[in-house]
Parts: sequence; C-alpha cells; structure tokens
Amino acid sequence: MINTVSMLQTKDNAYKSIKESILSKLPNGIHLAQTQEEIQAIIDLRKNYYQDNTEEVKAFHNDGLDSDGYVFYSTDSKGNITSTVRLLLDSKKGFPEEKSLPESVHKMRGEGKKFAELGRLLILENKSVLLPLLYKVVLDVAQILDVDAILIVMKKSNYSSHKKIMAVNILSENMGFSWDKEKAELCLVEWDINANQEKFYKLAKRTTDHKFNKEIWNQYSTYHLGVCTSVQHQVYSELASKVKGHILDLGCGTGRIMGFIQENPQSLSYTGIDVSEGMIELATELKERLAYKQANLILSNIENIEGKYDTIVSTLSYYCWHNKEKCLNHIKGVLSENGRFFLVTPNSKFDKERLTRLVIRDCFGHPYLDKFLSYNYDISEKANYPTIEELIEQVKKAGFSVISAHSNFFLGGVSCLELENQL
Repeated sequence: MINTVSMLQTKDNAYKSIKESILSKLPNGIHLAQTQEEIQAIIDLRKNYYQDNTEEVKAFHNDGLDSDGYVFYSTDSKGNITSTVRLLLDSKKGFPEEKSLPESVHKMRGEGKKFAELGRLLILENKSVLLPLLYKVVLDVAQILDVDAILIVMKKSNYSSHKKIMAVNILSENMGFSWDKEKAELCLVEWDINANQEKFYKLAKRTTDHKFNKEIWNQYSTYHLGVCTSVQHQVYSELASKVKGHILDLGCGTGRIMGFIQENPQSLSYTGIDVSEGMIELATELKERLAYKQANLILSNIENIEGKYDTIVSTLSYYCWHNKEKCLNHIKGVLSENGRFFLVTPNSKFDKERLTRLVIRDCFGHPYLDKFLSYNYDISEKANYPTIEELIEQVKKAGFSVISAHSNFFLGGVSCLELENQL
C-alpha cells in the first residue's frame, strides 16, 4: 500500500513538473486548457465552426480525446477564443486516424520511436501570426515530452509551404478521407522536431520572440484602462504639464494620458495611435466620456503616421516597437520645427518586486488587480529594457538632441528623455 501511494505521488510530482515546464514555455497570449470548462469551450467552438459540415467531419473534430492531450488556445480582448491546437501523445488508444496510418508508422513505433499528433488546429483570425506561434508552442511542448516526431494530417496542397521552412516529409500521400466540403486530398506528414530548421525558427522568432504582438495588447486593454497606479499618475501628470500645440501619442494604449492633456490650456489637439484594436476601442470610449472633442484615436503603426506635431510623447511603449531605428527616423519627420519629443520607457533598473508591492498598496481590492499584475509581470520578464545611457545612444544615432534626461519615474526604473531634432 505504501509503495502504491509512493508511486502515485511520484507520478503526480512528475506531471506537475512537466506542466510547470510547459507553462513556462508558453508565450504571452497562449493558454493551456487546464479545466473541463476550457476544454468544453473549445469543443463548442469547433462544433459551431463546423456546423455546416457533414456528421463525419463534426465527429472528426470532436473525438473525445481532448482530455488525453495538451490543448492550447488564444483569446481576444473580450475573452473569445481565436485559435486552438492539440498535441496528443501516442498511447494504447492510438491516434484518431489510427485505421488510416501507413505501415511505416507502425514499424517506427516497433523500433521505439515516440510520436505525438498535432491536430484540431483552428485559427479564426490573424493566421499569419498565430499559425507559427501555435506550431512553435507544439514543438516546444513535444521536446519537453521527449517526443521524436510529430504527425500532422494536412491538405496535400499545403505540404509544399511547410516543406520550405520545416523538416517534414510525407508518410502517406492519401489518407483516404477528407474533413471539408471540398473533399480536399489529405496526406500524413512527419515533422522531425529535432532537425535543423533555421527558416522555421526565424519565422517563429518574429511572432513568439517578438514577445509583444497585437493579440497580447488586445487582451491586456481592459486591465490597462481599469487600473491606474500612483507611479503611472506621476508620469501622466508631469508629461501633460509640458506638452503644447498639436500632440501625438505613440502607443497610446487606452489613452490614459488624454484626460491629463485635456486640462493643459496649451494643448490644441491630441492624436493617439496604437496597433491594438482593443486599446483604440477603449481609448475611443474614454474620449467620449471625457467629451474631448479635440482628441483623435487612430489604429496605426508609427511608420504610417503623417502630418506635423508640436509635441510627441511615448509612454512605456518603446520597448515593444518592432523596428526602433525605423520608428525613430519616422518620428523625426513628423516632429515640427522646434518641437519636442518626450520618450518615457522602462530601464534596466526596473524593479518589478518593489513596483508590485506598490501596485498592491495602490489598488488592493480592485477586481482587475491580479490580471493587471499578471500581464505586467509577464511583460517585464520578457522585455529587454535598456539603460538610460543605451537609450540616449540610440536616440542620438537616430538624429535627436537630448535636452534633458532623468530616471525619476517608477522608483528609478523608468527613463524620461526630452528630445528635439538635431539641427
């Protein structure tokens, strides 16, 4: 009896260790379904998506094996599931398409090769970002689980695009069934996850290791608007007192600074831009509540903004700009003569533990506190914050002159530069 309990405890500890390793690998915005409610929501999504298909297709996407695998999903800013994928380990139950597997798979099993299946892939939006993101998640998890290769059933017409960037080869040219109304021919592909595949890693790096894609900010938007701490208030208040004329806010988020700028009589107009639909949507709602008629919110990249502005501000977004050099060069072009650019961004002394305690002190009891802390903690873990000296070097290289510089914000963890175009 004691040995049985000990074995169960060992097995439970091993599972917890694997789970912790998997969770540590997940990029921001991708979740592991850990409850029956999450799995059911994903099953319901599949049912709804495939409702116009045949009963055979519906059954294929609801095979009852989700609880036996690792199911991952992403959500939008409102919590709606936008994509999902499943990694299923080989077992005595076999894979859903077990009857159609070629003899080569059974032979490799007999030789001790460990397989897993990538399946139930469904992406409703932003496919160019989410597809490589989910593939990379599955690859990372498969490596944690000591899998040798991943089996993928895919449309034969999609094989060539996978072959260009991934170490895949066809095991079966025709699986003998189809899962869509077009009756597209399906093939079985083996993905060697331990092979050298630089093109795939480069593509995955642009989506996963650019740690901050639009989906992250869409999800964070509600908590960004809902919580305002004393250190944020200090930044907004000080910057708003220095702006004048026509003002451009880069990476405006939910427009928190708008209400502060609105009270400055020297401000003529405010334009906030952000790449996140969720952020801009909430910023627009805030503008309407403030009755700020001179404010304009635009869904845009920095590089696409036109016109001239007397004051440009960027508060706490610089670290997630995709191409800082290109953005800085563009900012020079839209900054008016004698205009000022205020760049505020976390630095290498950013102390997340002290700041977490401060946020708890400021916002204890707030319903969004835990989510706000979770997102901000993840951001600080994944971001690469420059020293103030490195930041000054970067802006000078881009052609700005530094009027003033300090690190007085966020307990010394945020730098503030006041800049102008070099003459």
